Amino acid sequence: MTLRKNEIIDLTIHDLDRSGNGRGYHQDFSVLVPNTAPGDQLQVKLIKITHSYAVGKRLKMTSKSSHHQAPICEIAHQCGGCQTQHIQQQIISQWKWALLDQECAKYSNLSNCRIHPIVASTQTTQYRNKLQVSIRQPSALQSPIMGLSASHSNRIIPMQSCPIQHTDVNQALSITQRWIDKTSLSIFDPLTHRGTLRSLVCRMGYHTQELMVILVCTHAPGSLDDWISDLQDIPSIKSIQLNIHPEPNDEMMGPRFTTLWGQSTIHEKIDDQTFMMGPQSFFQTNSDQVPHLYHIVRHLLQSKKPTTIWDLYCGVGSIGQCLQRPDTQVIGIDTNEEAIHLAKQNATLNQLTHCHYYHSRIDEVLSQHPIKSDDVVICDPPRKGCDADTLATILSFRPSTIIMISCNPVTGCRDINKIIDVGYTVSDIYPVDMFPHTSHCELVCQLTFTTDSLS
Repeated sequence: MTLRKNEIIDLTIHDLDRSGNGRGYHQDFSVLVPNTAPGDQLQVKLIKITHSYAVGKRLKMTSKSSHHQAPICEIAHQCGGCQTQHIQQQIISQWKWALLDQECAKYSNLSNCRIHPIVASTQTTQYRNKLQVSIRQPSALQSPIMGLSASHSNRIIPMQSCPIQHTDVNQALSITQRWIDKTSLSIFDPLTHRGTLRSLVCRMGYHTQELMVILVCTHAPGSLDDWISDLQDIPSIKSIQLNIHPEPNDEMMGPRFTTLWGQSTIHEKIDDQTFMMGPQSFFQTNSDQVPHLYHIVRHLLQSKKPTTIWDLYCGVGSIGQCLQRPDTQVIGIDTNEEAIHLAKQNATLNQLTHCHYYHSRIDEVLSQHPIKSDDVVICDPPRKGCDADTLATILSFRPSTIIMISCNPVTGCRDINKIIDVGYTVSDIYPVDMFPHTSHCELVCQLTFTTDSLS
């Protein structure tokens, strides 16, 4: 029997899909319902039908699952930032582990891997050290708003504060909203590409209590004295910056920065080391979980004695510097010029003399400085994973040990499978929840080259 749009059905939610939507089955056909939990019994209106699944809108909860909890945010069901605030964290940890298990099962190379229990986040509120919000004016008759995009939409959901952000970041958000309400500066329109005020970005050093606030504009806006003065009331404020972003694209920031007040960088600590962060350089977004992530890597390498550790996609150099030993050199590579500049400064700040950094593509550096067989390679690519050419270049040197860190189990397992195909083995995968209330999860594993594994 064919399902019809606008049809009303009874549905029991069995599990969650990869995006965190509740998933039930009607006549063996998958039906997704946002903001539901396994065990819910619902009356649902079908609002979208595809060849492989349907999307339903909840009309009535006839029986509520015990897995529910009250969301910590009043706009959790509208905002696209979090997907699972309404479900207990223990259930979400089990779901994330199961998603990783399902991804591994797709590859025969990974089917026998032991997946360790997920390392749950020690903080589920005020854990995120970076905020990026858009500034929009819905219509000429409405006041400007600041917020994140709704799920699967360009519509901005107004946000007064965010419970997964630091209180000082939320204070900067409130100050900026009040200033925008009073200023005569125009608001950027993504359809016409006109207007001045475009977005706000905040970065927070949780363990140093240092805040950076960046206002993104299409062009220099003139005096910002009132806004700058108000931000100085925040105890942790250390850097106020202006970013000029005139291009008609979806990038949050452009390449030009001006420090309006304070420092050009802020600091964050990992264990006993300190790292400078700039407005554009990558840093793990959950400061409290970073030591847990790096301790796993340190544990995996405790029996290794490499002369060189290659820190690929190194950002500001944090992982390589946290692992560096007196008899080991670290070579870091990244295409972000700001990150490499800060990685060099961080090595000096942490009194490390055997760290070397290159602003370049990975394959370009390796063509001049080949990896040796007893070297350790740490690969921590962006969500899209390693591009095929870069991975092929790395594997052509057959380093004895590769540590793969991935914030996306889909691309992470894909790349791990490719590495195993050329003669590596892996026995254990360690998931780390760096992103509470979302569908995302980090994974770490060690791959060891052995000629015995070649067939």
